[in-house]
Amino acid sequence: MIIATAVRRHKKNKTQKLINGFIFTDVPQFVTSRLGRPQLRLKGYRFCESSSFGPKVNWRCTRQPRGCRARITTVDNCIVRQEDNHNH
Repeated sequence: MIIATAVRRHKKNKTQKLINGFIFTDVPQFVTSRLGRPQLRLKGYRFCESSSFGPKVNWRCTRQPRGCRARITTVDNCIVRQEDNHNH
């Protein structure tokens, strides 16, 4: 059984989560943008939903219009694929 006991905000938009006595950093957060659209935050970067197929969701970096090629794929809110090649 996994119990999350605390979530702490730190500098540079990093999150630490204490689970069963272990500290996990860079925990993905599912948030809503100012316009009400779903976003994923990870390692200080923001990703917006680019497409979804049932439980599978493809996310792209919000800086993609400026040439960033970073992408993430989640299934049931768990990261299954990550292309972490940001250009910024």
